[in-house]
Amino acid sequence: IVSRDWSSDVCSSDLNLLGQVFNIGVSSETWEIQHGFGYYPNATCIDSSGRVIEGEISYPDENTIVLRFIGATSGKAYLS
Repeated sequence: IVSRDWSSDVCSSDLNLLGQVFNIGVSSETWEIQHGFGYYPNATCIDSSGRVIEGEISYPDENTIVLRFIGATSGKAYLS
């Protein structure tokens, strides 16, 4: 399950410029995120211990991103 993390230090008018944060609460090798942006966003992924992680990125369509990792992990995906 993916939930959005609306940071309290970013005003809502800045969210389109900064993107969105998606919390991935359940460890998985694949994170599929329905973002609804209408374009193919950049992604930065942070695991639950705060480290930047890299994986394979694919875009089934302009509103969905799929991130695949070697091992199951939870964390956050920053999409912009």
